[in-house]
Amino acid sequence: MLKLTCSKTFKLYFVDISSILIDLSNLAEQFYVYFLTTKSNLSGRDDRVFFYILFAIGTFSIFKSLILNPRAQIIISFLIEIGELFSYLLVFKGTLFGIDIGYLGINSDSLILKSNKLTIVTFTFFGFQTILLWVNFFLIDLDHERKAWYMRVTGIIGRIFLYIVLNLNQILFLFLDSNSVYRNTYFELLTTLSFYLGALCADYSLEIKNTIIAAHRNETRNNNDFKAIKTVSQIIIIHPLKDVIKRYVPIVGRSYTKVAIYWYAFVFILNLFILQPVTLVTMFVVSSTELRRGRKTLYNYDRGVYIWSIISASILLLILLIVLPIVVRAFWKATKKKVHVIQPAPLSELDQF
Repeated sequence: MLKLTCSKTFKLYFVDISSILIDLSNLAEQFYVYFLTTKSNLSGRDDRVFFYILFAIGTFSIFKSLILNPRAQIIISFLIEIGELFSYLLVFKGTLFGIDIGYLGINSDSLILKSNKLTIVTFTFFGFQTILLWVNFFLIDLDHERKAWYMRVTGIIGRIFLYIVLNLNQILFLFLDSNSVYRNTYFELLTTLSFYLGALCADYSLEIKNTIIAAHRNETRNNNDFKAIKTVSQIIIIHPLKDVIKRYVPIVGRSYTKVAIYWYAFVFILNLFILQPVTLVTMFVVSSTELRRGRKTLYNYDRGVYIWSIISASILLLILLIVLPIVVRAFWKATKKKVHVIQPAPLSELDQF
C-alpha cells in the first residue's frame, strides 16, 4: 500500500512539474519568435500576425475543458502545439509543405524569414513539449469528475469571457495605426505576457472553482451542480472573506500538490500584483499623453481606444487598489493562526442563511 501511494504521489508531482515546464517552454518560445520577427522588418500590419497567433492559441486551449478525460485533454494539447508550430512556420517562413501563404492574404515578401533559426528553435521546443506531453499521457491520473454537457459549455463561456476581459485592451491595441506609440518592444512584451498569463489565470481560476464545487457536492452527497454553485456563491457573498478563505483554502490544499499550489500562486501574483498594475499605469500615462499631443491628428479608432483605455485603466486600478489589500489582509488573518484554526467548518454551520 505504501509503495502504491508513493508511486501515485510521484506521478502527481511529475505531471505537475512537467506541465509547468511545458507552460514555461511555451512562453520562452513565444518570446524567441517575437524577438526574431522584430528583426525581420515586417511591413504594415503584418507584424500583428504574431499576436493574432498568440491570442488564437490561448483561445483554443480554453476549449480543452469541454473534454473531461485527462488523456483526451493531453491529445488536444498536442494538437494545439502542432497548430502553433505550423502557424509559425507557415506564416513566418512560408515553407510548410510548399503552401503559398499568399492565399491567406499575407504579404509573403515581408513575412518570410531568411534565417533557419526559426525552424530549428520551434522544432526544438515542439520536440521537448511533445516528449513531456506523452510522458504525462501515461502517468496522469485518469480519475475525473463527471459533469453534464451544459455545465461544460457554461465553463467554456466563462473561461472565454474571463480571457477576453483580461486582454480586452491589448486586443484593441493590435488594430492601432502602425505609427502608434504602443508599437514598441516594452508594450508588446507586456501584451505577450498578458495573453500568456491571461489564458493560465482563466484556466486555473475556473479549475479551482470546479474543485471547490466538487468538494461541496461530495460533502453534501448532492450531485446537483446548480445547487452546489448556488450554495457556494451564497457562502462567498454572505460570509466575511476571512471565513471563506478559512473554509476553502484547505480544500484547495488537499486537492493539489504543493508544486501546483505554488505555481498557481506565482501565476496569480505575477498577473494581478505586477503585470496588470504595470500595464494599466502604462496605458493611462501613454494614452493621456497621446491624446494631449495629437488630439486633431489621431484616427477616430485610435482616439476611441485611447479614451477607452484611460477610462478602463482608471476603473481597474481603483478596483485593484481597493480589492487587493482587502484580499491580502483577509488571507493573512485567516492563515496567521495555527493550522487547526483554518480547517473547514461543517457545512451545517456555513449553510445556515
